[in-house]
Amino acid sequence: RADRVINFISKVSICYFGDFDPNYARNRVIIRGLKENGVEVWPCHTNLKGFIGLVDLFKKHRDLKNKYNILIVGYSDSRFITPLARLLTRKPVVWDAFYSLYDSWVFDRKLISPKSLKAKSYWFLDWLNCKLSDIILLDTNEHIKYFSQTFYISNPKFLKVLVGTDDDIFYPREKDETNQNFIVHFHGKLIPLQGVEYIIRAAYILRNEKITFRIIGTGQEYKD
Repeated sequence: RADRVINFISKVSICYFGDFDPNYARNRVIIRGLKENGVEVWPCHTNLKGFIGLVDLFKKHRDLKNKYNILIVGYSDSRFITPLARLLTRKPVVWDAFYSLYDSWVFDRKLISPKSLKAKSYWFLDWLNCKLSDIILLDTNEHIKYFSQTFYISNPKFLKVLVGTDDDIFYPREKDETNQNFIVHFHGKLIPLQGVEYIIRAAYILRNEKITFRIIGTGQEYKD
């Protein structure tokens, strides 16, 4: 099914739907990539959260419902956008899941007990979004394997879309020969998944070398 969508996608118009952050790299790169490949993209976006945000999307979608062939739910932390999209259209719905809410809070950050009602509700929300989507976007084959096994979703429903970046901002530059510093740079969220703990350990091992470790970000492990 995913192959059929990809072969068809250059001939269609897409509604990019949700409360996603349009400046977040994941969303920005996918939207730009679609446009650069000749796809017409209709944004249906809200900055509002919760029930008010869902109402805002409902209203905005009315003006677009006849202008697109496929609806993409952009990456966000919300798990209520895809159910709304499924209610609003019978056209194919593509969900850019990107990560599992259940895995992130229960097993990565370990902020919720696996046996708690909240953990079960997060599992249900991830499962529901998968069931309601025609295609699910994830960033790696291992992520696809995890989703398929954990939420009992058939593998053909998934499509791998690697994490990209905006090459207007990140591109090879000429080396400054006057700068002799060797810099290891990390930029991201300080959560267990990102492994900042191991960057710190590596910095300690190399503490007597002429290497600078630079870490930019905030998050759960910032105080540690």
